[in-house]
Amino acid sequence: MNLVIDIGNSSIKAALFEKGKIQTVHRFQEPGDEDFRNFYKSATRDRTIISCVRSITDDERNFLEDCLHEVLILNHNTSLPFRIDYKTPESLGTDRIAAVAGAYFHFGEESVLIIDAGTAITFDLLAGGLYLGGNISPGMS
Repeated sequence: MNLVIDIGNSSIKAALFEKGKIQTVHRFQEPGDEDFRNFYKSATRDRTIISCVRSITDDERNFLEDCLHEVLILNHNTSLPFRIDYKTPESLGTDRIAAVAGAYFHFGEESVLIIDAGTAITFDLLAGGLYLGGNISPGMS
């Protein structure tokens, strides 16, 4: 099984995947949350990937580093099946990179506009295997 963790602005989402299919999904408040710590320690997995868009405390970082094995921290340098064609790729949020990776998985090199309505609303363009960037606007509330 693969564990996918999204540490977002307002919550943490964690999902266990087996053969590309979601098995379970959980939502937590923060990495220091006791429920998250218990889930993370007990989750049976082969690999883990984490996308984190906010800063975390030293205690939370220490916990994650202590528990991680075969983990990938997603960023603009991660090996991806598409190319990031953006002037400042280090400024891209990992949530946006993950959304584009999901679109690429489903649509390949087709042109796709990805709209993610969360704490912020993001618009990202994937065209011919190139991630061209996009825009961020305030969220629904």
